[in-house]
Amino acid sequence: QAGDRMEELDLATWEAAELASLTNLGIGQPHQALLEALPLRDAVAGMLQTQDVRTILQYSANTGTAGFRKALAQFLTREYGHAVSQDHLFTSNGCSQAIELACQVFARPGDTILVEEPSYHYVHKIFRDNGLVLEPAPQRQGGPLDVDVLEAALRAGARPRLLYTIPAFCNPSGATLDLPARRRLVALAREFDFLIIADEVYQLLYYADAARPPPVLARIAEELACPDVVLSLGSFSKIAGPGLRLGWVHTSPARIEALGTRGYIRSGGGLNPLVGCIMENLMTSSRMDGFLKTLRADLGAREHALVSALNEHLPSHVQRVEPARGGYFVWLRLNSACDTAGPLLAATRAKGVSYLPGIRFSHRGLAALGACLRLSFAFYAPEQLVAAARTLAAAIEEHCPPA
Repeated sequence: QAGDRMEELDLATWEAAELASLTNLGIGQPHQALLEALPLRDAVAGMLQTQDVRTILQYSANTGTAGFRKALAQFLTREYGHAVSQDHLFTSNGCSQAIELACQVFARPGDTILVEEPSYHYVHKIFRDNGLVLEPAPQRQGGPLDVDVLEAALRAGARPRLLYTIPAFCNPSGATLDLPARRRLVALAREFDFLIIADEVYQLLYYADAARPPPVLARIAEELACPDVVLSLGSFSKIAGPGLRLGWVHTSPARIEALGTRGYIRSGGGLNPLVGCIMENLMTSSRMDGFLKTLRADLGAREHALVSALNEHLPSHVQRVEPARGGYFVWLRLNSACDTAGPLLAATRAKGVSYLPGIRFSHRGLAALGACLRLSFAFYAPEQLVAAARTLAAAIEEHCPPA
């Protein structure tokens, strides 16, 4: 029973946290107040008043409804600052489903996929479920993909079929890949014939103009005349609400056509047309633009509250936390003797606070991540984040002395 309870908490759901009276900083979901700020009722009412019921309730095209993809293209054009064509967009049930679909269409069991370490922990099982062989993609310590080491490995004979990366405000590290590295990565994919799955769900969540990420990898691939080498995945889960189960794939028309060939896509008549129509109304009415500005300001304040409290209360031997100024997460690296999945985690949970140990973000149990932990600032109010930071800092002081 204790094991079942621990697994429930490790799933990092808001229900599990409330059940256990925990401030669970492992929860990578938006706060209730953020969800309530989304003008969803107005969007539903507008949809019912303006759209044909056949568009709303009938099957859609395999790529998604034309109206949604047109509205999404216009929304992304405004946000990205460059033109996005609806012909380069495929509707998904969110990022996780898009990753699953990409594995089914563009890889076969036994193919190799390069995955960053640390990286999004739930994605590992998607790759394994599809029979892929996971190999670590080189990554700078605490930073983004190391393109220099990747290029050396490719020239030495490495031949991945896929590469998975989170290039903007990476989950969990918060790191962002700069523009020169992005261009080199796309050029390597073209030269060595591998497909980049770019998980770019945090691309629009920057909290200062100086922190705005470079263009999505699909855009860079278009500029380099090789649009087939990138799938840029976006989602409304992080910028509107996870329950919408709506996202998109930005890639070449040829790749989009291939994605639409799966039997369940054809049989089901596209993905999530009803919610697509609701979001179409939000985007065409510009309500989504205003909500996104509010969201950035709110999440930026939450990040500031957590980072400031950590830097005030953490022991002096712990490295100062630098805010990513985007995304959802703060990544802490403690001294190498500290096991963040062991006594420290038990101690913080006993005091009503939890987090995700760094080892969870390695697909091979990389020991170097055992002294790291991930904190999310998206789910709790600033005052709760400050209190949790104090509790965590006291536990670190007690259980993780200087090396």
